[in-house]
Amino acid sequence: MRSARYAYTLALVRLFLLILPAVLPARFSEINGARIWILVAGFSIQPAEFAKILLTIFAAAYLVTKRDVLSLAGRRVLGIDLPRGRDFGPLLLAWLICLAVLIRGHDLGTSLLFFGVFVVLLYVATERISWVIVGTLLFAGGAYLSYQLFANVRTRVSVWLDVFHYTDGVGYQVSQSLFGLGTGGMFGTGLGVGHPEIVPLPATDFILTSFGEELGLFGLVALLVIYVLFVERGFAAGLAVRDTFGKLLATGLSFLIGLQLFVVAAGVSRLLPETGLTTPFLSYGGSSLLANYALLALLLRISDAARRPSPQRPVTSTPPPRPAEVVSGMNKHIRRVAIAVGVLMVALFLNLNFVQVVKGDDYRNNSANRRVILTEYASPRGQIVVDGKAVAESVATTDELKHVRKYPSGPVYAPLTGYYSLVYDKRRAGESRGPGAVRERSPHVRVSHR
Repeated sequence: MRSARYAYTLALVRLFLLILPAVLPARFSEINGARIWILVAGFSIQPAEFAKILLTIFAAAYLVTKRDVLSLAGRRVLGIDLPRGRDFGPLLLAWLICLAVLIRGHDLGTSLLFFGVFVVLLYVATERISWVIVGTLLFAGGAYLSYQLFANVRTRVSVWLDVFHYTDGVGYQVSQSLFGLGTGGMFGTGLGVGHPEIVPLPATDFILTSFGEELGLFGLVALLVIYVLFVERGFAAGLAVRDTFGKLLATGLSFLIGLQLFVVAAGVSRLLPETGLTTPFLSYGGSSLLANYALLALLLRISDAARRPSPQRPVTSTPPPRPAEVVSGMNKHIRRVAIAVGVLMVALFLNLNFVQVVKGDDYRNNSANRRVILTEYASPRGQIVVDGKAVAESVATTDELKHVRKYPSGPVYAPLTGYYSLVYDKRRAGESRGPGAVRERSPHVRVSHR
């Protein structure tokens, strides 16, 4: 593919896209505490969405040219073969700059995506599990350092560990996400019947919660299965294409979508701390949608190349530079990456089942779940009439509580009618409110329910 020829140019463009929001003044780059935007004249663009594709192209092209060196040369430390610094240096330098810019912009979710794609491509290209071990250690060190340095990371971890301790504060978003998924249960409340607006950012960061509440576990898993098919078809294109650059690029792009989907869904269901990433092709936002369609176009181009007949080589030509055993070895590792993504999806499905079915009733009936109140006040209740006078009735309102219960005579008939209050809960008619409360209806009072 022609994009491989411009690997270093694309790398420079990627770094420029990442650096620009970080150096711009906050009024031109910051939304919700994250400096990852470019805001000009009412328009906004998120450069990191395009930078992740450029990173994948650069990493794939670079690893194609340096594959043999990274696989064979270098020192052996603790049983791990490390490359020479002069070969690995440019890629590592670009990666460190990328991480520094993203941490500066407080966009740790995108940093996680870049890191995951980097490690996977390195593993497939070199066919060495040692790089996965190195990557895991680097990730653990970076996560600990971020936790120590950044208050927002510590906050998200605290919410993840004990979300219901912060239901009215920093944990409101995640706790309401769990309540929404629990309210949806197995089959959901129905399209348009739920209350996804209770969760902040229901059309972007938490759009999966919106679907989970209204479609239930059944609908949400069906939606995620479509993503799994998309990712697996991307891996299939990587297995079918004959050139190593196409294999690495298809693997990187497919893993990028799979990892992003897992991180988003795990964040809204509390399997992982929430990261603020958007759901590919689903979340509201022009930058994300445009970048994901560009990613899809690249995968389609790779798939098309894989199905074209091989060009006829002259009899006198030299042997192909990549022997069949190299391609076979890469295919084996691509399959392992695909299996790893499948395992992540299974873990995600099990966690969603736990949240929406096992814990569904607990989340649905939690006192902090405002959906119960909104549902009960959505429809009017009948009147209670005493001697032709309404003593309890529902009155329509214009706020989120569409109907409220009114008692024109005040507490006079409370022992008879019961009461329904947001402050004092509810009590049925005739229930005792104290040792001397009236429990029997007076034979001289005619009561009718309308």
